[in-house]
Amino acid sequence: MIAFAFVKRIALLFFIVGTLLFFLGIIVPEPFGIFVLGLLFTVIAVLISTVLFAILLVDLIKHDRLESFFGICILLANLPIAATYFYVLTNY
Repeated sequence: MIAFAFVKRIALLFFIVGTLLFFLGIIVPEPFGIFVLGLLFTVIAVLISTVLFAILLVDLIKHDRLESFFGICILLANLPIAATYFYVLTNY
């Protein structure tokens, strides 16, 4: 089983890097390079999060662990944040 602390760290890392890229996208006058970097980061983060989500979901179904449920919730919490950042940057 993937440790809950590991999933928390990964989700926090994705949040911090995404927020830094968001602020760079707002601060930089021509943010095209930052936007491309952000999209690349988002693709990588989605792939890693999807794998972690699948592992946690299987663990939740097989062993009914509350830690797996909370890990899934933490991973999914980054989705609306990323969507909001994307919306603000594309409509800014």
